[in-house]
Amino acid sequence: MLKKISLGLLCAFMGAVFIFSGYSKLYPIEPFEYTFVDLGFINWQIAPFIARFLIGLEFLIGALLILNLSLRKIAYKLGSAVLLLFCIYLILLIFFTGNKGNCGCFGTSIQMTPLQALIKNIIMLAVFFVLNRYYDGKFSKSLTKGLIIEVALLIPFLLVIWGLFLLFNWQPPNSLIPIFAFSFISRAIFLIIVILLYLKRKDKSKLTEEVLGDKNIPLQHTTQHTPSQEGNKKNRLLNYLILFVFVLSFAMPFILNTVELNYSEAYLNKPEENFKIELDSLYNHATLNAPPKTLSEGKHIIAFMSLTCPHCRIAANKIRIIHERNPSIPFYFVLNGDTEKLKPFFENTHTENIPHCILLGRSFVYLAGTNMPAIYMVNNSIVEHQVNYMDLDQGEVEKWLHLSP
Repeated sequence: MLKKISLGLLCAFMGAVFIFSGYSKLYPIEPFEYTFVDLGFINWQIAPFIARFLIGLEFLIGALLILNLSLRKIAYKLGSAVLLLFCIYLILLIFFTGNKGNCGCFGTSIQMTPLQALIKNIIMLAVFFVLNRYYDGKFSKSLTKGLIIEVALLIPFLLVIWGLFLLFNWQPPNSLIPIFAFSFISRAIFLIIVILLYLKRKDKSKLTEEVLGDKNIPLQHTTQHTPSQEGNKKNRLLNYLILFVFVLSFAMPFILNTVELNYSEAYLNKPEENFKIELDSLYNHATLNAPPKTLSEGKHIIAFMSLTCPHCRIAANKIRIIHERNPSIPFYFVLNGDTEKLKPFFENTHTENIPHCILLGRSFVYLAGTNMPAIYMVNNSIVEHQVNYMDLDQGEVEKWLHLSP
């Protein structure tokens, strides 16, 4: 029984890892969306749906593992397939870009290099191999033993959650709270189901004993269910539960972080800003690289970013993908921060090939304001549009630049 409990806890832990992995990609979800565009065969409009679908897949695997549903039939196979797919992606990523930056396996919550993520996935594949061989998720043919095991599996969850709350002074990170809640509630629900089945079987056994104990009642008048009938009923209930988990898992990413269907085109319909940007301040105070005087002429997209701002890194990643898909789009970065922060910024965003300079102090704030990142669509030193990085759309930019066919 101890072996069964240990493997059950390991299975539930694997489920929690999958759910945390999916949830951490939701906030912010843009870096995960940009990954698919960066692959080259998915466009900006489809990427938000693909990203949420894969997050839903992680939710599904995690829920099946925690609830001990269809482990060998679905959960182990699906989990292993997803891990193998991610391993192939990470190997290609290391081969083409090197072992640098954040792989995004846990969003921005936990920073991991591609190699670290690859090792993590290999370990998880090994755990799946062990679970597939020794743990089928069936608590026991005896409901009494099953009840004991389910209680034993729930208690460690309570202890772990209590310990983590103490560790974080009762204020754990927001990204962990849904994982705690789902893990506890799902195990509690499963325990309640086992208790109800246990009580129901006890009542049936007692009723059968009372009826059969009465010599005056013929045996043919008693109603008994064969094991096959009870098994079919149980299988139907499990199939309904799996279907519910399936639908809920894929729906949650779209509910928690909805897709804005019209955001990619709406920003150019806003009133034009039409204010002049004083680039003389940039020419006079910029360091690292001298800004080209041509920024004052023609159309350019100038992005003001802080080297330590997480949203700036997300924006830079998106701009890098747009620039790779169409190098003729004239992007320029004005960066703010210490020069030692440049290396981690470029390792994370791979934007060292986009023209850039560093601007510090009041000069930067004077041009960019205080909200980062600030992305200006500039035409002859006139800011025609100030664009949020989430609204930045390659097609609309090309139309503004008259680059589209």
